[in-house]
Amino acid sequence: EPLRISNDMSYRKIHILSVIDDLHFGGDEYRLHAFAQSLDRHRFDHTVLTLMREDRAIGEKWGSLRDQYRQSGVRLLDIGQPAAGASERRGRPIASRLLSAWEKTRRLASLIRNEKVDVLDVHLSPANPVCAVAARNAGIPFAVTLYQVNTMQSSKLWLAGQFNLGNAALLITDS
Repeated sequence: EPLRISNDMSYRKIHILSVIDDLHFGGDEYRLHAFAQSLDRHRFDHTVLTLMREDRAIGEKWGSLRDQYRQSGVRLLDIGQPAAGASERRGRPIASRLLSAWEKTRRLASLIRNEKVDVLDVHLSPANPVCAVAARNAGIPFAVTLYQVNTMQSSKLWLAGQFNLGNAALLITDS
């Protein structure tokens, strides 16, 4: 199958938008940082977007790589969602969680269009469902970096995972 690309491919740099839930200390966060530093800046524009807005108090408590990204010249954006703990998210009614996911998807699709993103580079499970829907709506390809599928323990998460993997143009995994 030919690779789907955006409609606007006049001579310009290819814009890659990497999306991750947040930038705490972790393997994929380090790998994304290395990727951002090694991209050919003559051929690619690269932006890293977090779904969670920056929270300095959480960053100080749990660690954050945001300053390292900024010091490396990586353009950082966030979609403005407040950081919420896993137990806090689980305690919310399903309608509230769906509304939050829909809002993230809507904001991301709008950002994709405004920024003229050509390829979405999706990192880790929390970002996957939102990004898959936004990329499909924007008509651009997306790549998924996933480290394990066994975290999709509920039938809803398994179904979301099948949608993500089935629609991705590329799957990246470390072994």
